[in-house]
Amino acid sequence: MAGAVRRFVTPICVAAVAVASCALLQPSTPSVLVLHPAAFFFQLPLRPPGTVPSPGRTAIDWDATLKAQLDSLPTGKRVFNPPQAMRQGTNTQGEFRVSRGDLSGLVAGLQGPGAPEVKDIKVAPLMAVSLKSEEDGGEPLFRIKPIRDSDEQLVIGDQATEWSWDVFPTRTGSHKIYLSVSVVLFPPDGGPRKQIKVEERTVTVSISPTYSVTQYSGRIFVFFTGGLGLLMLQKGWQFLKQWREGRKSRIILP
Repeated sequence: MAGAVRRFVTPICVAAVAVASCALLQPSTPSVLVLHPAAFFFQLPLRPPGTVPSPGRTAIDWDATLKAQLDSLPTGKRVFNPPQAMRQGTNTQGEFRVSRGDLSGLVAGLQGPGAPEVKDIKVAPLMAVSLKSEEDGGEPLFRIKPIRDSDEQLVIGDQATEWSWDVFPTRTGSHKIYLSVSVVLFPPDGGPRKQIKVEERTVTVSISPTYSVTQYSGRIFVFFTGGLGLLMLQKGWQFLKQWREGRKSRIILP
């Protein structure tokens, strides 16, 4: 009889202890397991708090989403007229245009001397284009000044959008400039925006030494003309002194 009572009372006591433990434990403590009374009878699996899968929301594959957005962009045309030859110390304009429209409006009115290069390109409502210089010892071989302050511009409708730069070479020889074109994409669900490059181009420019020769020849001219002028003044002053001394010696006193 006592054994039967003990077998009946023991599970009830264990369950009561488990319920009290659940009331005292803090659910926010990640290292504490949440106990359930039924686990003592049916051996239910225990799990730590916060591991319940949230229904309805799934992880987003950003790479796949961005690739799908890139593939869905329309294909337009771009024109770029990089200079192939420049003179040192002389500004030359470079231009890049992109459009979804026809080619005639894209190439009309270009100011730079380079031959226009036309290619297909992915076009987004917001694009970024930059032109950078090759460096030597941390010093740029071209001083490139963009006409606009920002590399990013809106591409609206079928009208052409233009980026342009003043390019000033500082050294003679063959040097490189680098073109980079990106589309700006905005993933859904408030993800961070992303620049994806759709074109990279390296242009080798030949720089003639005309500026160098002109610059140094001017300095040499100033040096020689300045030295010759000083020499003439010195000789003139000596001649004047000798002439005055000769005049004094020819004076006859009474």
